[in-house]
Amino acid sequence: MIFTVAMIAEKLKVSKTIVYGWVESHELPHFRLGAKGHRGSIRVEETDLQAFMEARKVKGGQEAPQLSVKPRKAKLKHLRLS
Repeated sequence: MIFTVAMIAEKLKVSKTIVYGWVESHELPHFRLGAKGHRGSIRVEETDLQAFMEARKVKGGQEAPQLSVKPRKAKLKHLRLS
């Protein structure tokens, strides 16, 4: 089975932003489908998603693995009040 970002987010009960972070940091193997010059739609194979999850499994007596997804600074816009 092939998953989209939305499908993965729903399956894992996380936001799409989290999934995009895993993709952007190359933690989650993926491929892109799209026309030349465009970024394309992200797709993930089921076996890659299973391996990704297995690598994050916390076994008894172990600490949770550190994730490399870092919070991004918010881009602020200046507003003019009239």
